[in-house]
Amino acid sequence: MNPRPQRTIQDRAFQILLVVSTMSISWLGMMVVHEFGHALFAWFSGGAVARVVLSPLAFSRTDLQRNPHPLFVASGGVLVGEALPLLVFGLWRLLRWPGWYI
Repeated sequence: MNPRPQRTIQDRAFQILLVVSTMSISWLGMMVVHEFGHALFAWFSGGAVARVVLSPLAFSRTDLQRNPHPLFVASGGVLVGEALPLLVFGLWRLLRWPGWYI
């Protein structure tokens, strides 16, 4: 008997687990950064955050008590969601830390 086919099935199962867990953690991280952008821009505009809802199985949201500039706060999620990861990536490359490609 050749033990190699069993090993291949095990390897594939671990690869699938790695991909699914990486995607799940990345999705949650993206939601945290996005909602942070809304909360930050609400604070900048004089608004007040009532709560931030983060759920791994649904879309996240930021509920505001007071929102004097809705368009400004809405754009905060996108702007911070794009700028913060690029800033971290650039800093990581600048400092020549290992693993920058991840």
